[in-house]
Amino acid sequence: MRVFLADDSELIVERLTALVSDMDGVSMIGSASDGEAAIAEITRLCPQMVILDLQMEKGTGIDVLKAIRDLVPKPVVIVLTNYAYPPFRAACLAHGASYFLNKSTQFHEVEEIIRNHQAQQGSHTA
Repeated sequence: MRVFLADDSELIVERLTALVSDMDGVSMIGSASDGEAAIAEITRLCPQMVILDLQMEKGTGIDVLKAIRDLVPKPVVIVLTNYAYPPFRAACLAHGASYFLNKSTQFHEVEEIIRNHQAQQGSHTA
């Protein structure tokens, strides 16, 4: 599974890159620290999964979701944010996010989500 990361926190980028690099069959194919770069790189690289921060420079996670919602194939998008408020959750899900997680309390769920989608892909290709 090809994963793209859009987050402006170096610590989060390091943690997620380490997490993904330890998973068999999963690779981090790119990252961006702002919304504009994220849109350009996601469009160019066509990842299967995007881990997306909500608050970044040069465009929010919602801006990214709006820009990539018509991509084919559509990536699975995990919004991972410190701004896990109900209005943001509703907006992200309405604009195509598959998951909306709180960085502080649900970070550990990212690995399980990746593994579940990886397993689903394997069952579709077998």
